[in-house]
Amino acid sequence: MPITVPTKHNEKLGQVMARVNADRELHQLWRCANINAVDRAGMNDHGEVHIRITANLALRLLRLLDAGGVAMNVVSDYGLSIREAEIVVVLGACFHDLGISIHRHRHEEYSLIIAERKAREILDGLYEPEPRTILVSEVLHAVAAHRSDEICLTTEASILKLADALDMAKGRSRIPFEA
Repeated sequence: MPITVPTKHNEKLGQVMARVNADRELHQLWRCANINAVDRAGMNDHGEVHIRITANLALRLLRLLDAGGVAMNVVSDYGLSIREAEIVVVLGACFHDLGISIHRHRHEEYSLIIAERKAREILDGLYEPEPRTILVSEVLHAVAAHRSDEICLTTEASILKLADALDMAKGRSRIPFEA
């Protein structure tokens, strides 16, 4: 199942999503995470459906905040554009639960191990080394900060944490889960 988000004239986001959707390893990691979450731990969905919902929620929240004049940190701190902020939240959504493929406990830490490599792979050739390094760092911060007791240091990380928490709609989960 492809992960689709509205790219709204963000050509690089479109390229990123094409790479995400073509990455067979990434899709298998989502399936592995879901086996651990649903089948083994008795939790709710943490696979492709959760990723799709979280990515779209994060992108919508970012665009609403941007329209309301809220600055994104990759823009204010590094002089990148809002288009790069969109990439940060979408890739953060794509990678935030990859560590569940290893174990649910401390999955945010395990996610970082996998996400660092996957972010570099997906962004390779789309950005020069300096902006690519910034984006990878910001994606990793968002992944790390989605942990409930971790402080978000960026607006983008806060958006991901909120989008992740908002995906508790009734009926989504195959197994009821109380947040």
